[in-house]
Amino acid sequence: MIQSTKGLKVEFIKSDVPKSIMIDQSLLYRAIMNVISNAVDYSSNKGKVCFEIKLVDNKIKFITTDSGKGFSREDIKSATKQFYMGDSSRVSKIHFGIGLYITESFVKLHGRALYIANSPITGGVQVTIEIPTY
Repeated sequence: MIQSTKGLKVEFIKSDVPKSIMIDQSLLYRAIMNVISNAVDYSSNKGKVCFEIKLVDNKIKFITTDSGKGFSREDIKSATKQFYMGDSSRVSKIHFGIGLYITESFVKLHGRALYIANSPITGGVQVTIEIPTY
């Protein structure tokens, strides 16, 4: 685990990942960084962010989980809409409501899947980018 300046514990888990996949590396990087940036920014001080990469049924899953307050039902339905900011406690001078929109755009462009939920373990947000390996 790595400790950040916010006092976050950062965990990285990797299992059964293929050596290579065919994907636009820069777009995948941007999508993952959007999700991780949100997880860091919306986690409380001394919280935890986990980034996991695993292979399940010929799909690589990039799973980011935080220990923040999680999404409301409306947030889960609307989080990928352009400029959606959720409730007032999520409004920020460094966020403009486009990170998950951009992430979903990348995912759709490549025929992939994006899942947004609250983690049953931490109660925080869990975002999964799923990419087939074929």
